Amino acid sequence: MILERPRHHGKNERLTFHWAVRLVVSMVSAVFDNACRLNGTVNRRLIHFLDYQTPPISTTSVTSTDISINATRNLWIRLYSPSNNQLLPVLIFFHGGGFSFLSPAFAWFTMIGLISIQPFFGGEERSQSEMQLVGSGLLVSVPLTDWCWNAYLPLGSNRDHAAVNVSGERFPALLL
Repeated sequence: MILERPRHHGKNERLTFHWAVRLVVSMVSAVFDNACRLNGTVNRRLIHFLDYQTPPISTTSVTSTDISINATRNLWIRLYSPSNNQLLPVLIFFHGGGFSFLSPAFAWFTMIGLISIQPFFGGEERSQSEMQLVGSGLLVSVPLTDWCWNAYLPLGSNRDHAAVNVSGERFPALLL
């Protein structure tokens, strides 16, 4: 990546990227913006090439089984189980959104840790870094971050929910 140096050292000057970087970022941003719907779902037809299924081939002692949850909606899970009787931690990964089982809305599910891949921390009020995004023209915009909040959180909740507010009292103690 080649960065152009600003000629003047004023406060209002922004760092500019090479034209090829700006072109690639704007193309990726346009595809992503068209894939995200207003109601918090993802248009799978635009990103179908990322949604593939691999056959359950076992090359180790772990066996796997595909379990169909809803065949009409092509909703399935792959269950991996070790060959011996050892205790294993549970790792849950949701890709694509729209999956409500074990969502943060369930009260009986106790979240003891969170591995945050794309963190949006804060609370109901916008942070200083979010305010700097307004009008910046970067890949991450304020409407896009608002869409991410609405897509992840349960209906009717706000950014003070226990699953996202790191300074809240109900946030898990372990953060990786």
